[in-house]
Amino acid sequence: TARQFVAPLPVLPIYMDLPLITGDEVAHAPYIAVTSDPWPGSAAVYRSFTESNFGLLNLIGQRAIIGRTQSVLKFAPSGQFDQGLPVDVSLTSGALSSVEDAALLSGANLAAIGDGTPDGWEVFQFGKAELIAEKTYRLSRRLRGQLGTDALMPIEWPEGSWFVLLD
Repeated sequence: TARQFVAPLPVLPIYMDLPLITGDEVAHAPYIAVTSDPWPGSAAVYRSFTESNFGLLNLIGQRAIIGRTQSVLKFAPSGQFDQGLPVDVSLTSGALSSVEDAALLSGANLAAIGDGTPDGWEVFQFGKAELIAEKTYRLSRRLRGQLGTDALMPIEWPEGSWFVLLD
């Protein structure tokens, strides 16, 4: 049977200047997360050192889990569990899940929250993800300011801040 035609759509790219996560990354290269609904199957990343002659750099075969905060995330000290008010996140696609403390302390549920500018990001982790509405999760038991981003943590991340799961 023929499948319904889905026209290619533009993807939403989010560029992030994050610290090295695994140590295997190119130190000067930014991170990129892309998504769309529906997902076209892959997204092409092009590069040029001028404003012409773009060449294919990479194909991204899986969409990222991206969303927007639906509540404020207030400042919390790094190096300890943030037991403050949870933050609600509405996702464009995908799902989140809770993890045990041992997995959390081993690097699970690493995410970035930011204002959308390349260098306006904080890396954090969350232990509890509770589904509260369709594609909307309440995140709590957080570890804030991970990988040295504690210096970038504002007094609060406002409602509407970007959320990117760093998986």
